[in-house]
Amino acid sequence: NMIHLQPTKNAETIADYLHENGKQWQTKETVSIPHSFAGLKFTKDAHSVQIARKINDLFKQVYGVDPDILWEKNSKGKISRVQPIKDYRHAYRYWMAMYTDFSLKQIGIKTGGCDHSTVIHSREVYRDIYDQVAYLRDNHDKFKQLMA
Repeated sequence: NMIHLQPTKNAETIADYLHENGKQWQTKETVSIPHSFAGLKFTKDAHSVQIARKINDLFKQVYGVDPDILWEKNSKGKISRVQPIKDYRHAYRYWMAMYTDFSLKQIGIKTGGCDHSTVIHSREVYRDIYDQVAYLRDNHDKFKQLMA
């Protein structure tokens, strides 16, 4: 899931992303960056971007779910309300809030375009349910250990 951006759009974000990855900004090229990072300002959050990439990779590895599918919309323009998907969204927002320095607003933008209060709600729900739901409980400690 890559997003293709033209040089005239989000120039600061693209330039910073390319710089972080050892590439030079070419004004006439279209570049691709992971969809989930398209809206973030990397100049202020370079370390958190690295952590977010690690969270993405570990989330796929540990939970077996690609975070990008958590925010996909159905034909009616709504995100899935199916229980495992909802729980994984809560888990992902929880880990982003725990390990990155992104603001709650930035996490909300990255995770489905929601606001900060949804991120707060996700953190609280995850804390309440992770030890009661087998597919979350089994992976919580493993994820935490790998993040260390």
